[in-house]
Amino acid sequence: YAFNILVEGVGLVGLGGVETWLTPQSPGVMLILCLSFLMGLQNAVVTRISNARVRTTHVSGTSTDIGIELAMLFDVLRRKESPKEAPLYIERLKLHALTLLSFLAGGVAGIWLYRALGYPFIMLIGLLLIALALHTMLGRHSSPANQ
Repeated sequence: YAFNILVEGVGLVGLGGVETWLTPQSPGVMLILCLSFLMGLQNAVVTRISNARVRTTHVSGTSTDIGIELAMLFDVLRRKESPKEAPLYIERLKLHALTLLSFLAGGVAGIWLYRALGYPFIMLIGLLLIALALHTMLGRHSSPANQ
């Protein structure tokens, strides 16, 4: 998965560089297309890592998951589901609620930082992703357990 994150980071750095220094004729179009691709890549990676429990690029699925877990908890209260299942539903509800709150916080912070820093902010995020991916990729090769 680290390789996919590396690709995402390189894509963000490239997009930020193009938008900053080359100023395309239709910057909004390129920005939307590239970010859509990179968000799809991010969603695919996190969906695989979490065994399809978490999706990172759309709120509607997460909101649906919250509704499903709430419905299951109501069924426990109505004795249509076993109370033994309640802790599982509560854990899933916490996960989805935290994901939804993270969407909100990340969206607000992202907009604020983008307005403050412009396209270099996209490059900074890309560089952070590259560093994380390389740390993971290179760390696996040098750990004593893998030698």
